[in-house]
Amino acid sequence: MTNVALPGPPTEPRPVLVGREAELALLRNRMEEVVAGEGAVVLVAGENGVGKSRLVAELAREAAGRGIWCLSGNGDPARSDLAYGAFLGVLRACMQHGSSRQRRVVREMVEGLAPHLCGSLFPRARRRSRADAAAMNPDFRQVLFLARLTRLLLEEARQHPVLLCLDDLHWADSASLQLLGHLARKSAAAPVMIVAIYRSEAPAEQGTAHLAGMLAEFHRNPHVEELRLGGLSTADTRVLISSCYELSEFSEEFYQRLYCRTRGVPLFILQYLEFLQEKGVLCHPRGLWVDRPWEELAIPDSTRGVMQQRAEGLSQEQRDLLSHAAVQGEVFEGELVAQTMACPRTRVLRELGRLAHQTHLVHGEARGFRFEHPLLVEVFYDRLPDALRRRVHLLLADRLEQRRPGDVEVLAHHFYCAGSPVRALPYLVAAGERARAASACPEARRFLKQTLEVTDQLDAPQMHAPRLAALSSLAGVAARLGEWTHLTGYCREVLRLSTPRADDAAVAKALLQLGEARHRQGEWEEATQLYREALDLFSASGDEEGRAETHVRLGCMELGRSRLEEATECFTEAQVMALKIGNQILSGTVYRYRGLVSKVRGQYLEAVLHATAALRAYRRAGHRHGICQVYHDFGMVHAAHREWRVAPECCTKGAKPARELGARDLLARCLVGRAVAQLGMGDAGAAQTSCLAARVYLEEGRDRRGLAECRKVEGMICRTQAQYPAAEERLHQSKHVYLEMEDRLGVAECERELGLVLQHRGDPDGARRCLRQSCELFGRVGALEDERRAATLLSVLAA
Repeated sequence: MTNVALPGPPTEPRPVLVGREAELALLRNRMEEVVAGEGAVVLVAGENGVGKSRLVAELAREAAGRGIWCLSGNGDPARSDLAYGAFLGVLRACMQHGSSRQRRVVREMVEGLAPHLCGSLFPRARRRSRADAAAMNPDFRQVLFLARLTRLLLEEARQHPVLLCLDDLHWADSASLQLLGHLARKSAAAPVMIVAIYRSEAPAEQGTAHLAGMLAEFHRNPHVEELRLGGLSTADTRVLISSCYELSEFSEEFYQRLYCRTRGVPLFILQYLEFLQEKGVLCHPRGLWVDRPWEELAIPDSTRGVMQQRAEGLSQEQRDLLSHAAVQGEVFEGELVAQTMACPRTRVLRELGRLAHQTHLVHGEARGFRFEHPLLVEVFYDRLPDALRRRVHLLLADRLEQRRPGDVEVLAHHFYCAGSPVRALPYLVAAGERARAASACPEARRFLKQTLEVTDQLDAPQMHAPRLAALSSLAGVAARLGEWTHLTGYCREVLRLSTPRADDAAVAKALLQLGEARHRQGEWEEATQLYREALDLFSASGDEEGRAETHVRLGCMELGRSRLEEATECFTEAQVMALKIGNQILSGTVYRYRGLVSKVRGQYLEAVLHATAALRAYRRAGHRHGICQVYHDFGMVHAAHREWRVAPECCTKGAKPARELGARDLLARCLVGRAVAQLGMGDAGAAQTSCLAARVYLEEGRDRRGLAECRKVEGMICRTQAQYPAAEERLHQSKHVYLEMEDRLGVAECERELGLVLQHRGDPDGARRCLRQSCELFGRVGALEDERRAATLLSVLAA
């Protein structure tokens, strides 16, 4: 590679931390509280390049000087689909600097509960197969991993305080965000300080919509604070520029023009200084740095433009080198760059070292080299023509496949970007399943969708089995997230592609999932037919688990139509099968629904006992979705028993993990349940807020039954606020849906509420008609306690 003459002698800007005195003081205060034994969580937000990482680095430097154990991790765009990828740095630090016991605990924890991280943490170690990890329920595995890593950090905090810094959360995977939320809750009363850094620009742009949910949850906690950094003032910008050059005498016009272009953002300031120095605008005759006129230069208006012009100042060979490096991502290995360019390794490493010294576009670190900023990765990556870019991805994937075959997420990415469907397919399937096993649903969905894309490029025999598997898995992910419209599309595609007998297992599962979607949308007859067809296929194949699950769904249908005896028969049959095969999740589900039957009948003690049994079963299996549902059920049982103080707490307990898991339908049900409890406590305003939030999720998921329940509660709220016409309108809307869905219990509840509305409106005859109707319907259903209460209201009205 040829050398290019650069303006010299260059100097590397070494800025000081300026303009952040108040923010640093707050962080120091929180650190003092942590040293005293209290926990703290601080979110540091700001636009790209504003100095978030620099501020936290100063805090970490001071903490290390005081003997605080500093751990750091970060989101990485190259590994944004790797479950728990943002905590790799934390786990590495535990392995490198922890005690022998800590190293053993981390290794056992990773191998048993997050084996997909072994390649990154123990690249040279011999792989140990853990069949128990593969067979473990994904929810249970995630719960254990979160619990054990949290316990490890809290045990360390008992010896000395811990500072945990996580950078670039906008690139973090959803599993890492769930782990961060768990740590924040569990460390509130421990000497642990968590500092999380993210860009304030829309998180969804980075493909991490879960970040918004995590931040919303964080902001509800009183011990969480947020620092929002803006650009520096003109005076601080002057100080920052002066700190980069020991002896300088820049003109006032220079300071003003630079501030106008950079808006005081430190990264932009430093990039402009590097650029102007390379262009000779900044020079140092006789040891004094001064500025020259720059009107004749085409100065870019954006930092990206500055970076592009800096790239143009390099030689063609140097641009090619950095463009090949950018294919690896922000962090890259010089040896791999040499291999993809077919150049001698020593020559490439020497040139990279020279670029690091003279241009500061990259710098060396323990694992190779790093671009100074992610924008530089984009600038150099975009310079590669499409055909060459695909070739480099393929060459890189070939080398990585030989060196790190277990790094399936990275291999899936490179083979996919290389446009090599046959090579990409097995890694995409493996990456999708690993993400599902870590309960990282958004990442699983991305890999599975890419799987569908590459199967489109394969011959029919090659694509059939992996396409069916990917569609079935996508339907499962959609069900977990409450995306019923998407689930329907995936299931219909499975049915279209399936062949008789050969794909009966996939067909049965698709029919079961499709039936659930129809059930949610109130299409009872079609749902029942789909469940029956699935049951026939499960019975023919001897799939006891599939049969039990189908009986549970059929029981739910009967319960939704207020047929309590028929529902009980279905649940009893499912319970026998669940106990036979030892499936804790199915057992928990059966107990939960039997508790709901007891609640409808007014048997509150039995309802609590069934819910408690369900909670135990779900906890044994680590089934977080089920645990959320049980807490919702507890809330509704307590509300039905007029225990208003306990009911909202239970619903809130269910809503928190539902929000973390991204289960929007479950979150909506918890919010509606909380609204009922809040209304019972006399807080109509809070109840209205809960209903408004729930309706957003219910409308998005097209959940007709959930919307009917929400409308009914809104009608109750309007009644307590003396808004009788609005109350009557909402209750009639709800009643209409319940009638269509043959839900006699729902109709009875609406009739009772309408009776109360009409009573307050001065229409006793209408009120009596509604209350008589509700009494009759409650009696038919078997809701004896509700029938008694409605009869009491009727007798009071008659008196």
